[in-house]
Amino acid sequence: MITIEWLAEIGLRAAGVLLLTALLVRTVSRGSASLRHLAWAIALCGVIAVPLLARVIPFRLPVLPQAPIAVVRDDSPPAPVETTPTPQPKRLSWASLLPVIWLVGASALLLRLLAGFWSLAAITRRARSLDNTDWTDVLDRTRAWMDVRERPTLLMSPNVAMPCTSGFRRPVIVLPDSAFEWDDDRREMVLMHELAHIRRGDILWHLIAQVAVAIHWFNPLVWAAARRLRADAERAADDLVVGAGATPSDYAAHLLDIVRGSPARREPASVVPFAQRSEFEGRLLAILESKGATMPSRRASLLTAALAIAAVVPIAALSAARPAPMLDAVDEAAVMPAQRRPAPTASARESATLLMATLSDPVREVRLAAVEALGGLKDTVAVRALIEILKKDTEAMVRRAAAWSLGELDDPRAIPALSDALRGDADVEVRRNAAHALGEIEDARAVPALSEALRRDRDITVRKAIVQALSDIEDPASASVLFPVLKDSDPEMRRLGAEALGSIENLNSVDELMPLVRDDVAEVRRAAVEALGSLEDKRALPALTRALGDSDVEVRRAAVQAIGDLDELHQAPAELIRALRDADPEVRQNAVHALGNIDDPARVAPLAALLKDPDVEIRRAAVEALEDIEDANATRALREALRDEDPEVRRIAAKALGNRSR
Repeated sequence: MITIEWLAEIGLRAAGVLLLTALLVRTVSRGSASLRHLAWAIALCGVIAVPLLARVIPFRLPVLPQAPIAVVRDDSPPAPVETTPTPQPKRLSWASLLPVIWLVGASALLLRLLAGFWSLAAITRRARSLDNTDWTDVLDRTRAWMDVRERPTLLMSPNVAMPCTSGFRRPVIVLPDSAFEWDDDRREMVLMHELAHIRRGDILWHLIAQVAVAIHWFNPLVWAAARRLRADAERAADDLVVGAGATPSDYAAHLLDIVRGSPARREPASVVPFAQRSEFEGRLLAILESKGATMPSRRASLLTAALAIAAVVPIAALSAARPAPMLDAVDEAAVMPAQRRPAPTASARESATLLMATLSDPVREVRLAAVEALGGLKDTVAVRALIEILKKDTEAMVRRAAAWSLGELDDPRAIPALSDALRGDADVEVRRNAAHALGEIEDARAVPALSEALRRDRDITVRKAIVQALSDIEDPASASVLFPVLKDSDPEMRRLGAEALGSIENLNSVDELMPLVRDDVAEVRRAAVEALGSLEDKRALPALTRALGDSDVEVRRAAVQAIGDLDELHQAPAELIRALRDADPEVRQNAVHALGNIDDPARVAPLAALLKDPDVEIRRAAVEALEDIEDANATRALREALRDEDPEVRRIAAKALGNRSR
């Protein structure tokens, strides 16, 4: 049975396994990535298996605390018998809700994994098989180099952003459409990398990690371990590629080009993608420093596995110590009966206090895990400790986690420290995480530091994070800071700037956004149009009507929606009426709704004409718009609509005519 005590027990046991594994990984950190990956893989298997092992291991280590037994002496006279007891209402407690919350979270993550299998099946079903000699020759050649006997299925699909591998029984490599443009060197290196994953069995370990995260989704240490497993799997595969003869600089250059040219899209949870953007920087450095590697020796693997298992079994064997008796002179009224006393659990505050004590640990991985866990607990008691880590820790990886966790705690006390990190930390990702954290806190006092960093920082990823943070804070005074972003040479920056100005809703932004409707990039034009729609200012009408003729359908959809949101329009633009004949049904439908919001008699005729449109959704939208128009021509059109073949159109028309009669 799932209880709060059981959840607390498996959470503490999992934390113990992972902290011991972090110490083990520290000892082999200079060894191969394969050995580190093996240690994390066994640890995550142990995290899944610990609840079962705790029941079957034949020995126990009695160290866990158990509630003391109260020895009660009652010398008071017996209480009178109540003939009509007063019923006590039952209260729904958090202790009873937490198992339900855990079950919902675990089910959601497992469903996400199953959805990943379903999505992958759909992708592979629609993908094109690469069975021509241009690819099969390269595949056979790289299989020989990587010592992979079974030939995987090689597919190409427009539905993946970058190469990925799945299937541990029948491996499948799926490449994006951009692979058509690759030369032989890039084909070889990509296939070598994916074959390295197949040879190492990384797909199976990836799935095990996903299951562990689903079971222990409430435990940030398990999420951190899964990330380390994935990162070490990629680095181990990279080592094999370099060990097979790839030049590190060439391999890193191909990897960088593929990631840069791939859209930011989340791949199905069941696959191992070619690269993760969040871990990309460290991976590139590791490749450039790599001397290559083969699979670790059997002896080294067995030793690492034995040490990892040694971190699991003692944790599973922990049991409660013999209970200590309490003083025998206890007032019975102050003691809860032993059979109803809940087992003690570690509160978030107690956990935070214990974790803060490990922030001075000499082992980087331990400090990193503690910092990430403190962010997951969301207890603001850790703010000052995390600020010290952000200021003083010598490891950039730990400072990155501290900045991120301060954002999770959402406490304004962290603003000065995060602002200093944003201005002066040498590590790009620390600055980026600091900007993200300031956006999470959503306090206007962070705007000066963000504005200064936006002008001075040259890293594009940091500047993008700053723009997003200003968007989250939504301080009208920050609009002028974002105006130069609209002229940035990077289209993604221009898009983010437009979206941020739409969120901030400062009417001074209208004149700055309107020129962006002519931008060369469709995504930028759409963001500008949507931002102008959010501002709902009639000054934007010329730019929005121009966007109705845009070649990109998404821009036209946004433009017609934005025009419909403008207040107090008394004349329907000719471009909006022409949009009723747009090739896209959604544009036509939104144009109908927009016309319905404009108090112009000229709108009736084009709306009435749409009652003959072959698209039933357009006819429904048109009759709904005519319903609110008190006009003789609109009434005639509604009468014609009573003969429509669609019953919903006839119903709306009948209702509208009935309202007119009243």
